[in-house]
Amino acid sequence: DLDGDGKVSGDEPTDTTDDFGGWTLTVDEDEVDPDSFDGPVIHVMAGTKCVDRSTGSSLRVPLKAAQGCGIVSLFSTLQLELFEEAQEASTTELEDATALAMANAAIAKGIGGAAAGLDICSFEPMEEVWDEDGDDDLAASYLKSTVEIGTVVTSLTEIVAGEKNQKAFGETATAVMEKVAEIQLKNADDASKAEG
Repeated sequence: DLDGDGKVSGDEPTDTTDDFGGWTLTVDEDEVDPDSFDGPVIHVMAGTKCVDRSTGSSLRVPLKAAQGCGIVSLFSTLQLELFEEAQEASTTELEDATALAMANAAIAKGIGGAAAGLDICSFEPMEEVWDEDGDDDLAASYLKSTVEIGTVVTSLTEIVAGEKNQKAFGETATAVMEKVAEIQLKNADDASKAEG
């Protein structure tokens, strides 16, 4: 999403994942700022045509990730929502690095354990499990949190939007993720104040 409108426009790159979830997007250098987190966004549109081949289930919640993020997941979506929420909630203009640090701290607080410093854009929990030196507890916490977030977002979206249509469901799921980010950022901030 090069123009920030949340939609695929005719001149924006698109791709369909391969059998293993791999994808490639080619963007002109002048479209991205490698020193900024706030830029083009990668979107994965939910719907019956977007199927997780390992489970056979359709993706019900739209996902997104910041430019340069190699993994698009619920956590990359939450990270971007937290980043935006940190900037909106601040009474002064935050540097991207500060807003991103706040987003990552809120995610780490939610996952718990050794999640501090976790790179959401490259973390592969199954690689952790299979690697003899991997952190099984971190992988388990990450996967558990993914299921919890997915369940909360999907359940609340079903209550609010029902089964009207995929567009309404996706828009409602996005609003729910924004609210989850707002609450998580506040909880992480409150916890930091209590610790300090």
